[in-house]
Amino acid sequence: MIVLDTHALIWWVEGAGLSKQARTAIKEEGEIVISSMTAWEVMLLVKKGRLRLGRERLVQ
Repeated sequence: MIVLDTHALIWWVEGAGLSKQARTAIKEEGEIVISSMTAWEVMLLVKKGRLRLGRERLVQ
């Protein structure tokens, strides 16, 4: 299990910003978790207009 913080989650979903080592670790682990605080931070970023989520980003 790998726990992703807010930045790592956003970078992973966007496909940029993570090191090759981090991407490999996430891919090999398979189980990814985020805290409720990370979900809250993402909501604040969206609310402030600093992050835009679209359906295409959520479906992989």
